[in-house]
Amino acid sequence: LEGSSLLIWRFDAAATEALPHDHTARQVAVEIATDLAIDPDELAARVDGIAGWANEQLGSSSLAGMTAALTSRVQAMPDLAPVAQHARFSDLVAAKAVELVAKRLAR
Repeated sequence: LEGSSLLIWRFDAAATEALPHDHTARQVAVEIATDLAIDPDELAARVDGIAGWANEQLGSSSLAGMTAALTSRVQAMPDLAPVAQHARFSDLVAAKAVELVAKRLAR
């Protein structure tokens, strides 16, 4: 299913722009922040910053590579340890990785 979605995004830039790319990642970030009693906007901003770093460092359209880069970067940050240990952490990373790869493929 993910592969099919990415194929659509790759060949139809207009459809890509119409999709709410960040909605799922943002929604999961808000859920995690609520559970951990931290500022959801701050967590979303941190995840966006990490995603920007991973996108620049990786420079690839590999979903697995982007997921690994995001995961390792968050896990390397001591202040985000509670986020990395949250039950929905993998959902957050997966959603953000799909967003980044979809944007890259749409270019």
